[in-house]
Parts: sequence; C-alpha cells; structure tokens
Amino acid sequence: MAEMKMKEIPEDLLIDILSYLPVKSLMRFKAVCKAWRDLFRNPDFITKHYHKRATLSKSNTSVLLKHSANGEDCFSFLSSTVNDDGSEVIGIAESIYVPFYGEYLRNPKILGPFHGLLCLVEYGIHGKIALWNPAIREFKLLPDLLPDLLPWPGMGITGLEEVGFGFDTKNNDYKVIAFACSSDGARMVYRAELYSLTSESWRDIPTSVLPTEEFSFCFDPYYIHGVCYWLITCKNGDWIMSFDMADEVFEIMQLPDFGVCLRTHFIKFAILDASILAVVYPWHNNPVRCFDIWVMNEPGVKESWVKRARIAPISGVKDPIGFWKSGELCFKDSGNQLVLYDSSTQQVKNLLLHGAKYRTQVVNYTESLVQINGRREDACPIVRIRNRNL
Repeated sequence: MAEMKMKEIPEDLLIDILSYLPVKSLMRFKAVCKAWRDLFRNPDFITKHYHKRATLSKSNTSVLLKHSANGEDCFSFLSSTVNDDGSEVIGIAESIYVPFYGEYLRNPKILGPFHGLLCLVEYGIHGKIALWNPAIREFKLLPDLLPDLLPWPGMGITGLEEVGFGFDTKNNDYKVIAFACSSDGARMVYRAELYSLTSESWRDIPTSVLPTEEFSFCFDPYYIHGVCYWLITCKNGDWIMSFDMADEVFEIMQLPDFGVCLRTHFIKFAILDASILAVVYPWHNNPVRCFDIWVMNEPGVKESWVKRARIAPISGVKDPIGFWKSGELCFKDSGNQLVLYDSSTQQVKNLLLHGAKYRTQVVNYTESLVQINGRREDACPIVRIRNRNL
C-alpha cells in the first residue's frame, strides 16, 4: 500500500489527531507551518485539546507538587506507573522553579488549577498576584491592587488578605477576586476587587451581603461550577461565603453540621472528580487522629453534605495537604515528609521526596494551551529529572 502523505489526510482527522497530543509536542510542532501555529492558538482547538486531555484517561492528569528545593519554591510534576504486580511507582517527571522568584513572589500560594492555569498569590501588605500556565511557560503578573485602593476616612490598608480564582462561563473570561483589608486600629473592614483577564483591569465589587460585623477567613478557598467558596468565621458563627464568577454576586450560607465543634477542629476543602470534599479533623497535635471525609453532592446546598468515610487513626501523620488523582489522601508526617494514604489498603506510603518538607501543596493538574496574554518565562531555570523513582 502506498504511503499516505500528510496533505492527503483529511483536515478534520488531522486536527483530531493533534488534539490528543501533549502540550510539549504541540509546542515543538508550531515550527512545522504557520497553519499549525495558528491552529494551536485557536480557542476552539484549545478547548477541544483540553477536554481530550482531561477526559481521555486519568493517566493524562499529573499531580503538581509545590515544595522547596535549594531554598527556592519549586513545582514538580509527579508521574506514576503501575508494575506488573499492581504496585504503583511514583516519580518526578519534571521540576520547574517559580517564575520571577524572589523579585515578586517568595512563598506563593497555589489557587486552581483551572483549564491548566494556576493563580499564584503572595499575601500581605505588598501582596502580589500572578497567573501562570506552566505547560506553555507563560505567566502574567497582575496590576498592583493595593495602591489603587483609597483607604476610607480614618482607615488604612493593612494588606491583601484573601483571593479566589475561577472562570466566568457566560463571558469566557478568567477572573480573580481579591479582598483587601482596611483597619483603623479597632476594627477591620474588607473591600473586594475583581480582576478580569479580558479587560486586564481591577474594579470594585459590592459586598453588601457580607456580614456587617468583623469576620475572618479560615481556610483556603475552593472553586467548582463557576463559584468560589470560602469558610469565614465571625461572632455569630461560622459561614460559607460564595462568589459567582458570572453573575458577580456574593452569597452567605450556614456551615453544615459536621458533628464537631469548629473551635477545636480543622476543615480542609478540596475538589476531586468534580465534587467538593471536606476533610474534618481535630486541632490538637495528637499523633493519632481520625479524619472524616464529607462530600457536597449538590454545590451550594447545605443539606446535600454527607459523610463519605472516616479514616481510622493513622499514627505519625499531621495535616492533610491534598488528594492524589486516584483519591488517596496526601499528608505530612511527623517528620514533615510527604506520605500517601490508600484507604483501600489502609496503608501509608512514604514518597521520599527530597525537599518536600516545607511550603507543600498538592494539586491535580491537566495541561492546556490556554494563553493569558502574558510573556514566556524562557529564562526561568528548568530542571528535568526523568525516570527517577521516589
């Protein structure tokens, strides 16, 4: 049979084949021809490619680990393979140092990912926010927020306190909601500003539905189905605050009854398989603690929370820091090392990851071609470590 030439392949079939390929390959293929370069920038192809990579199989989902390496924050993509005996081997596929480390961000918090984008946040009086697509090495430092916020009479800006990141499905726009705190020394008042990637600017968002009394943010935000959620606490109780990225409105609802006192327990929210999970566990540093896993079956509905499981006391673990892509829970152990708990076998596996003791976060990541109108960090040092088992 005569070899088929590329020009003889139907265009729709060729586009479909390309949509299955990893981002790294497509970045190389940009040099093949102008048509391909333009294709990889086409929003329809970018969406098609992302959904193919996200739904083809869980093997296309990486675990992204933020940790410390050589005194700097580093992002490592962890990969896993399954041996013939069924055992899982975890290794580092690639490590990337944080873009513009030290100049703007020294210990950024990860928000997201969403459509392959991460939001990196440096909290405090000199707070900074950046968007980053590590797959295509493109980042965007957002305009300064705090200098543009004029303090109310008698009050001064104390710093960037909280941030949420998500997607406006109505307008196909990525948005960042940020809370700056003003204080007169006796009370604190939050102001909310919204950044739109389309307009590349900040604007004020009304907060009239938020508690009038002083409140504080308890734990990291989480995002699902177009809405950001935060756990807040004030004198009259604990609440879940939400912000709809499309309608741009806040709502407040009571926290569900987890059967524990929140003055003595932590709650860590996470997203797994398009569901909101809550890990509820005691504050105290007892080396043996139980961890209750709750799931919200219907986003935004308090009554839809149900307990999925209780993880029996695990000796030597401290705080949960995220879920592995297969559903296992990641912890720090008593030595601040990263460990993985498999509920099916009730075993703890030490990942033996060097440098993962401090400032650790774990997120499930699917790469994408989404552009953020930023610039490429080609000068950013990249460490590639292949075929290394942990």
